[in-house]
Amino acid sequence: MPSIFPFNLPGKWYKGNLHTHTTQSDGKLTPEQNVRWHSEHGYDFLTLTDHNKVTLFEQEGSCLIIPGVEISSRRESTKTEYHIVSIGVREMPLPHMRDPQDSIDAVNQTGGLCFIAHPYWHDHTHDDLLPLK
Repeated sequence: MPSIFPFNLPGKWYKGNLHTHTTQSDGKLTPEQNVRWHSEHGYDFLTLTDHNKVTLFEQEGSCLIIPGVEISSRRESTKTEYHIVSIGVREMPLPHMRDPQDSIDAVNQTGGLCFIAHPYWHDHTHDDLLPLK
């Protein structure tokens, strides 16, 4: 089946990053530097997703800053770790290292949206991810 190059299709395209860290966790740039870099490189939106800490930052220029966090979770029965990127949250919805479904449910209750980050780093299988809602 041939691929369709989507950027030639009609519509408006937005450039964004929903998963980046700052010096508030394990990133190399401060929140200010990170936002400035993305703004200067034509990003339309950015979410700072530091580990287990919401890093709030105001909009700079035309780059929309969406609040977020990367929540570390662990399924006790298997000791499997999950990193849950949560966007649209302004505070930690619950303490980290809880069951991943508890974390997802807490984010959903705040009106946020989440996804599992880098499942390959934690050797997640289809069976690890399928039960998550």
